[in-house]
Amino acid sequence: MLLNSWLLNGGDAAVALAEREQLVRHFGAETRVVVSSPQHRAARALYADLDPAPQLLSSGGPANPALRWTRRVRLSLALRVPAARGLLMEGESRHLGEMAETDALIAGGGTYLTDYYKLDGILFDYEAARLLDKPLFFFPQSIGPLENPARARSVARAIAHSRGVFVRDEESKAQVLRLAPEAERKTVVLADSAFHFARHHERGVLNPNRRAVEPRSGRPLAIVSARYWSFPGATPSDQAALRARCRAQLAQTVTELVRGGMDVRFLSTTQGCDDYDDDAAFAKSVAETLGAETRNHVAIDESRHRPEELVASYAACDAVLSMRMHGVILALCAGTPVVALAGEFKTRELMGRLGLSNRTFDAETFESGETVRAVRDAAAGGSLPQRALDGIAEMEESCARAPVLLGERLG
Repeated sequence: MLLNSWLLNGGDAAVALAEREQLVRHFGAETRVVVSSPQHRAARALYADLDPAPQLLSSGGPANPALRWTRRVRLSLALRVPAARGLLMEGESRHLGEMAETDALIAGGGTYLTDYYKLDGILFDYEAARLLDKPLFFFPQSIGPLENPARARSVARAIAHSRGVFVRDEESKAQVLRLAPEAERKTVVLADSAFHFARHHERGVLNPNRRAVEPRSGRPLAIVSARYWSFPGATPSDQAALRARCRAQLAQTVTELVRGGMDVRFLSTTQGCDDYDDDAAFAKSVAETLGAETRNHVAIDESRHRPEELVASYAACDAVLSMRMHGVILALCAGTPVVALAGEFKTRELMGRLGLSNRTFDAETFESGETVRAVRDAAAGGSLPQRALDGIAEMEESCARAPVLLGERLG
């Protein structure tokens, strides 16, 4: 069972789709992978093929505080006293039964074990794995910062119970070892699971039967994946100023790209969902500040898209400028030159490992002049540098190791 798949986030959806396929490829077509999501109802419209199941703590009905508290009490009692499972509601009993019968519980990849995301349901799943004595694995993800003592203790307890902690970067590994020094032997740095698309998408850059992109006439096209970013590391008084600065620099970047002869299309991994962050809304706020002439060469895609569709779109443009790490990864999987605006360490480390540090800028401090030059140079180059292509191949091989290591550690 894959835990905590936030499927309305296109990056997490890419990870869930890739991890499910990796598990089936490794263990066989008869393997059943249950994908658990706190957003299971809303996600079914776009991911019916995943048949999302509810998160354990949200399996009993509407998530208002009183019902959530009573669910927690019922589930906690049932986990500790099996005879008390008769007190559970039908949905709770069914989901707990699936967790109890699964061969492994997998904390899906992504970024959520930090101080600035809600963790109640996530940590409850980990505690359930421990109380059910079910094997727990962390698939490739970034962890930290975790300065909150209670959260840090809960994550450390889950790490201690787990059989494998697979992280995407060295900084996350250091965080794991600060929380649980004894976990060194089971902590492995692996690539993000979404690199699976580089080989297993029809337009993936490593696909030996790669489907060609139809020629496009007219002006070169840059796709921009822009997002509202809260700048969690800044003081509250500075955050509003940083957000305003970021929006202004993005607007200036788009203006200069258009003046230089490019068209711009806003298209993000996470958009078009009423129940989650909508990057298209942020794109509109940027576009509203553009001049009329510039606006004639700017399009905003407001629709929801599956990761497979995003790879195809990224493959058909000349360059991608992305504030979301999975926008970066899916563009790389498509073989399209990418420029990253990094809000967190995970993006900087990823781009550095691929030799693309010169195309990576901090979301907090970037200047439009440098991003414009980088996007133009990327588009003019026409393809990724060989070092980056070699690195993508290594990343795809690396992320494919996760189910292999799981199999070995299950015994």
